[in-house]
Amino acid sequence: MVKFSNMNLSVDASAKPLPDELRLTQFGNFLGKASLDELPEWINMTRGQLSLVGPRPVVIFSI
Repeated sequence: MVKFSNMNLSVDASAKPLPDELRLTQFGNFLGKASLDELPEWINMTRGQLSLVGPRPVVIFSI
């Protein structure tokens, strides 16, 4: 499956994760602003690796 990495796994000096704004890469920031961050999902759907609609949940009355 195709997937873009938008964030670093950075932590601060106390080993706490940094806020999302500081972890976002320049490439990830560009993808988000250009609305291209969901492009890999469309690529995976066209390759048949991912479906647009999944199975429906089981209705409680039919159990």
